[in-house]
Amino acid sequence: MLQKTFYKLIGAHVGQQKFSNDILWNLGSLGILASSGILLNILLASFGGLRYLGVFNQIFAFYLIASQLAVGGLQFSTLQKISYAKDDPPQQGRVISSALLLVTVWGIAISGIAYLVAPQIGHLLNSEDVGRGIRYISPGLFFYGINKVLLSVVNGSRHMRAYAIFQAARYLNILLWVSIGLFMLISPAEIALALPIAELILCLGLLWYVATAILPLSQWKLIQTGALLEEHLTFAYRGAASGILTELNTKVDILMLGAFSTDSVVGIYSFAATLAEGIKQIPSVVRWNVDPILGESFSKKETTEIEAFAEKVRKMMLPLMVGCSILGLLGYPVLLYLIHSGGALERSFLYFAVLLGGVFMNSFITPFTGLLLQGNRPGMHSLLILTLLFSNILFNLILIPILGALGAAIATSTTFLLEAILITLLARHIFHIHLLPRCVAPSKTQ
Repeated sequence: MLQKTFYKLIGAHVGQQKFSNDILWNLGSLGILASSGILLNILLASFGGLRYLGVFNQIFAFYLIASQLAVGGLQFSTLQKISYAKDDPPQQGRVISSALLLVTVWGIAISGIAYLVAPQIGHLLNSEDVGRGIRYISPGLFFYGINKVLLSVVNGSRHMRAYAIFQAARYLNILLWVSIGLFMLISPAEIALALPIAELILCLGLLWYVATAILPLSQWKLIQTGALLEEHLTFAYRGAASGILTELNTKVDILMLGAFSTDSVVGIYSFAATLAEGIKQIPSVVRWNVDPILGESFSKKETTEIEAFAEKVRKMMLPLMVGCSILGLLGYPVLLYLIHSGGALERSFLYFAVLLGGVFMNSFITPFTGLLLQGNRPGMHSLLILTLLFSNILFNLILIPILGALGAAIATSTTFLLEAILITLLARHIFHIHLLPRCVAPSKTQ
């Protein structure tokens, strides 16, 4: 019944039953991801306290940023090339093997660097626990890089059900191992061990799936991959910054607030930010399904189809995001009541509401964030993300000293709106694609 209802909502607009079903699976995965994130924060706040919550979220913020360094943009190159080589298994084998070779070498280097600089990062954030925790998570960066490449293979092949399952599995694993750590009464820094353990388990599962359901291991050959290695590196070089800066951009508020405030203040803010980020993942789920479709359209030079597709996605997103936003605003106070935090987390509702406003305004464009990458403009995509990062840092630098955590929320929400505006303008300028309604009729010669 749920599937039929969802298909009426999405399938009627998008016109593709597979697309609708894939989104349904990934929204289910997102539900698990969001529930895991909420439970994770509740467990940390209830059984560890605000200090545990603040330390873990600062470590997790660093982990997400450093993990993008570990994958080095190779996930974008892999996704594009797998999408383009959809009906060419030998080429897919070369894409997979060459990407895994590069990400293995690079991942080892980044893991080692993270281990060495961990004490300095802890000092910068005024937390010895954060520094120790970063050392614990450093091996996970290596496995994360491999996992991102393999997930891009799954995504590019449009095995979206498997993609949804593996995405959910990562966060369920993190939740499991954090719970075990809290039960064993280990330190806030040691709780971070949940991250590398979860990545290792996910890596084993992804290797098995790709080798059995997408392409046999016997076809993962490095022969005749010299040119492909160069293509990977060129694309990754131009696009790597976007992955790194995107993650940094999502955690600027937490990291800068950590530099200006205590672990407890960060804990209160990060509780709201985590829940807002969970709702922001809804349009990101749609993007996971849109990216390979964009790749196919660009490979066939059928960019006019993208504009029509964007209109259908917009119509789908409006009721979806209105409903989720209302549920978020109504459910947040209930969640605070259930936690019994003694009032310490009550002021986080204002931060959540401000962040949610930015998420909503951004949600109609988020599904097409990968447009520049799939259109073979990774350098421009990196420049876009760099612009957003500098703007976010500037907004936070101005507003946090004045308004504290509320300033961080306003700065981040403003950056979300700026992102939507810039992506819309770049799509029209570079590809002549209107992601928002046209003011005039489209040209027939386009």
